[in-house]
Amino acid sequence: MIFSINWYFHTDNNLIYYDNRTLFERFPEKEKKWENIKKGGLEGVKSILKGNIDVEINDVHTLNNKLISCNGFGKIKNSRYFMTDESDHYFNYIDHFYTKSTEEFVNKLMRGGGVHGTNMKFKKKRIDIYFNMNIITLDKINYIENRTKFNLSKFRIRIKK
Repeated sequence: MIFSINWYFHTDNNLIYYDNRTLFERFPEKEKKWENIKKGGLEGVKSILKGNIDVEINDVHTLNNKLISCNGFGKIKNSRYFMTDESDHYFNYIDHFYTKSTEEFVNKLMRGGGVHGTNMKFKKKRIDIYFNMNIITLDKINYIENRTKFNLSKFRIRIKK
């Protein structure tokens, strides 16, 4: 059996640099897309397997379709990606600090991911996600450009005046 638990994404709270406060003190704001959810949620789950099974899993977000997936109430879910019961968000969820501060985001980006390694296309996709989740500022763009050497001019035109 699989328990699939959706995320609550937190923004970067416009913090450029790391400081040593707790995550919840630094990033209390949830991503705006989570506000006023009626049913469903953003793509992204973490899954927990229960049982002594022999199965190959390549990614914690996409599980073997032969396995049964359920929410925190034990209710069978039709999808491995999206929340199917509004009450799931009140019963269980995982706080997901995808970006943290800009500095922490770039440090993680430059380190590379376990599955994607140092793939440039993947890094650029992560930067796109970062700016779709967080307020775009010139300071953030400059910081990321200086550290990554990527041209982020496409984000400069999106800065709110």
